[in-house]
Amino acid sequence: MRRLIAVLVLAGCAAAVRAGELPVNRWVKLAEGGIGPRSAPGLVYAPKLKRLVLWGGAISLYPKKGPFPYDVLSAAPGSGEWRNEFPAGKN
Repeated sequence: MRRLIAVLVLAGCAAAVRAGELPVNRWVKLAEGGIGPRSAPGLVYAPKLKRLVLWGGAISLYPKKGPFPYDVLSAAPGSGEWRNEFPAGKN
């Protein structure tokens, strides 16, 4: 159930199309993810940052060749884009 909620939240963030433009009761692929899938990541909304923050999860289970994302990513709701959150001075 938690995974389903996370997927729905992420799909909502990635939506570049208004809901009124989507067909009713049909699956629609919104975007091809650039960060790759993860197993069991953590996901929270950080009110001070006004961003969703995703961390952890296993990426080694999936056949994707680098570059791999950093362990912590964030996205502004509705932006459809995730960014790596490198520690200060490390990027």
